[in-house]
Amino acid sequence: MHRDLKPANVLVVEVDGKPVPRIIDFGLAKPSIPHGYGEFTVTQAGAPLGTPAYMSPEQADSGVRDVDTRTDVYSLGVLLYELLTGTLPFDTEEWENKPMDYVLRQVREKDTPRPSTQFKKKASTHREAATAAASMRGSDSRQLGKLLAGDLDWITMKALEKDRARRYGAPVELSADISRYLSNELVLAGPAATGYRIRKYAVRHRLALGVATGLLLLLTGFVVTQAFELRRITQERDRASRERDRANRITDFMTGIFKVSNPSEARGNTVTAREILDKASAAIDGGLTKDPELQAQMMSTMGYIYYNLGLYPHAQSLQQHAIDVQQRVLGPESPETLKATSALALTSIAQIHFAEAETLQRQTLDVQKRILGLEHPDTLESMNNLGRVLYAAAPPKRRN
Repeated sequence: MHRDLKPANVLVVEVDGKPVPRIIDFGLAKPSIPHGYGEFTVTQAGAPLGTPAYMSPEQADSGVRDVDTRTDVYSLGVLLYELLTGTLPFDTEEWENKPMDYVLRQVREKDTPRPSTQFKKKASTHREAATAAASMRGSDSRQLGKLLAGDLDWITMKALEKDRARRYGAPVELSADISRYLSNELVLAGPAATGYRIRKYAVRHRLALGVATGLLLLLTGFVVTQAFELRRITQERDRASRERDRANRITDFMTGIFKVSNPSEARGNTVTAREILDKASAAIDGGLTKDPELQAQMMSTMGYIYYNLGLYPHAQSLQQHAIDVQQRVLGPESPETLKATSALALTSIAQIHFAEAETLQRQTLDVQKRILGLEHPDTLESMNNLGRVLYAAAPPKRRN
């Protein structure tokens, strides 16, 4: 046990072009107590031996007799602290003109701030020391504070533990942890958290992880591309399947309405177009329930045919049914629903229901202007239909 490790007792010599530390003064000097407690050895009779600023808590306690090598670990921790921050763990200026008992009690009881926190203090002495320490490393105080946070904080604070049982057991253990830090390995002073272990592993194997990450990103990109392509193909296949099924349903429906299995269903031997239409409109409800969108489309078409034949009540019934289905399936503001509503307004005009026709057409036109725009063909058609309503509803004298 050296018991007095401090900068004055550590020299650095050059061996084979490399700096090597040399520890001197293995016997405590015996001067009397000076005015400054931070830099000189205390050998007063009945007082602990050592330099207070670098003295371990157990060495500062005269009642502790079994001081061991962990006291040197503490002193080395102070040296490390000073190397990292340019300051001591204690503000020795506060010790000036204070009794020795006060100084030693501070060593034993006062908490030590982490090295990284020294760069956050506003006191001018700390700020100047921090700036100087950062400048020696070609950095600034803020960057150096971030560098110290983590491993270096943990290593230093483990060496400076007040409870020596929680300190490094010997200087060689402190040295080994510093070597681990320099090799980007897990330090014993650090937490056992999974995130910390992963970060250390990533730093040590950055090249391999970089290659692995690149391959993973490439593979992920390939998988995502294939997934999108597969989804597109599936959607195209499903769309083609739906179109095929819809075509088959239309074919079956049209075949069914032209098929008259019982001649008595027709008046005489001739099946009229009106009978075919009536049979088709009756069959729409039951024959196309599996495809409501197609069902509404066919109802609108049948309503248009009835309208052209002048069969307005039949046309209105089919058109209203188509609108009800479209509102449920496509929504009340879908272009198809709006177009069907505009067609219903025309049927109302034909039946001289002008007020109803105007209300329907204005409501439809307002939505089409907002959804489709003023220049959309459906919007322009509704404008034309509204004009027809207003013209038909106007008194004869005002039409000119």
